[in-house]
Amino acid sequence: MKIKFALLVLITILSFQAYSKDKNKPKKAPRTYYYMGEITMHSADGVSYGKYVALTKQIIDKKAKTIQTQVISIDQKGETKEFNFTIKLHGGWPGYAMFKITAADSSYKGNGMFTGMRWKWYKWKYTEVFTTAPGKLVSHNRVRWNGLHAHTCFYGADGKMTLEYKELHRPVSKEVFEIIYLQTLKS
Repeated sequence: MKIKFALLVLITILSFQAYSKDKNKPKKAPRTYYYMGEITMHSADGVSYGKYVALTKQIIDKKAKTIQTQVISIDQKGETKEFNFTIKLHGGWPGYAMFKITAADSSYKGNGMFTGMRWKWYKWKYTEVFTTAPGKLVSHNRVRWNGLHAHTCFYGADGKMTLEYKELHRPVSKEVFEIIYLQTLKS
């Protein structure tokens, strides 16, 4: 009986030590990911505004609980717009994580929720409210076998949808991202 008790105490002590060692392991350094996407945009009444290309760079810092995002949108005329924003996780429960979005230029801010295992989310939704113009953006995103699908709608101050975006993004290498990004800067 004493041996079983001593063994149980030893196992309990070792398991707490193992847990505390795992908990104190240094977190991974931030990782960078690159994507290229196709965006189709149209009005609420179905008028097409054509297709766009989006280049995205994300720096995921699990220790800081942030995702730094840079998106370069290229329209059919070759004109570009750049968007930089930060996603900051701030809470949740098993299977969900809440986050805030802050634009680098303070033109919008928002809130959202990831669904799935932490840092392996398979879908998320968010709402952004603009500070420079009336309106808001509502987006639903889902990872599928062929990439990230996004369905995003812009609503005016009157609450009516005015624009709808459908997007498909796929991972690309750092080299492909940089080649296209440099070509975009030249034009």
